Formats: sequence, C-alpha cells, structure tokens
Amino acid sequence: MKNQKEKGLSLIEAVVAILIFSFIILFVFQLFLSSYQGYEQTRSDTAVANLAQQEMELAREDALSNNPTPPPPGTFPSPYSHYNYTVSYQKPYSDPNLVRIKVTVQGPLSKKMTLYSIVTAGYSAASLNPPPTPGIVAALPPPTPAIP
Repeated sequence: MKNQKEKGLSLIEAVVAILIFSFIILFVFQLFLSSYQGYEQTRSDTAVANLAQQEMELAREDALSNNPTPPPPGTFPSPYSHYNYTVSYQKPYSDPNLVRIKVTVQGPLSKKMTLYSIVTAGYSAASLNPPPTPGIVAALPPPTPAIP
C-alpha cells in the first residue's frame, strides 16, 4: 500500500498503464488498417465492374459487325495495366445470327467478374428497327370480347 506522503506511480502501475495504452493503440491501428483494406477492395471491385462494362460495350459493337472476332486476352492500358480481360463469342442458339458475348475481367485484389450479353450479329441498331414504310399501317388484331 502507498503511504500518503509518497507521490508518483509505482513500477507496476506504470507497466500496467503502458500495457493498456499499447492495447488501445494497437486496436485503433488495426481498425484503420482494416478500413484501408476495405477501401482498396471496394476501389478494385469498382474498377473491375467499370472496365468489364467498357469491354462489353466494345465487344457488342464488334459483334454487330458482319464478321465478329473477339480480341485476344490482354490487359488494359495504364493505370489499369494490372487488370486482365478475356472476351469470347459463342453461338449456342439455333439462330445462327445470335451471338452470346462473354467478358471476364479480373483485377489484382478483386474477384473475377463475368458479364454476358446476347446480340444479333451482322445487324446494326438501325437495321433492327427500320423506319415504317409510308402508307402502310400495321393491322391490329380485333379486341377479344369481354366474358360476362
């Protein structure tokens, strides 16, 4: 026990205070570290999603041409040079004009993201929706009678 005339801390009190302070500092540091890792993971996932969408748009434009050929697997230009992509075209349907596009992108921290799309090869967007011919009105089927 301490005498009332003694001032200051004992060695054991000082060691316990330093130990508690160290645990608090370690906890706060771990909290900041996990927050930063989460930030980097989210940043990488967002970049993968945006790059995959960009590559899908390019692949859809190519697939709409008369002779679609997928690009070879590769990497994106800087600052995303550590992100890889692959693009493939498949014709799994009975209609030979339908093309299924598969785009896969993977970054250094993120999981692999794969997007799929189906397009009609060899047709432009304008040829899929031609303007109506003047003077021709589409015939609508007669309305069905209401059942009482």
